[in-house]
Amino acid sequence: MDCDAENTFLYMKDRIKAMDLRGFKKCRVNRAGCFDRCIDGPLLVIYPDDIWYRYIDHNDIDEIINEHVVKGNIVKRLFCLLYTSDAADDSLRVDLGGRR
Repeated sequence: MDCDAENTFLYMKDRIKAMDLRGFKKCRVNRAGCFDRCIDGPLLVIYPDDIWYRYIDHNDIDEIINEHVVKGNIVKRLFCLLYTSDAADDSLRVDLGGRR
């Protein structure tokens, strides 16, 4: 894992556990294989919302947990727009419209 992703993964896992957000019908922090999105830097995805975030440090992780996981709000400053590779017009795959 690059970009200190392993340390960040462990930090997020510990924060979720400490906040009692881990468990059935709650939250689970998993490793993923390559997203093929290296240009975007380190990424994480919130499912089932299918919201992708890029992050820099533990402060970003805390903000994602507090705002998105706990409150259900998209953290717009960390939100990562994804483009489809098969779209003829390179249209956005993710749109904030209609989301929380």
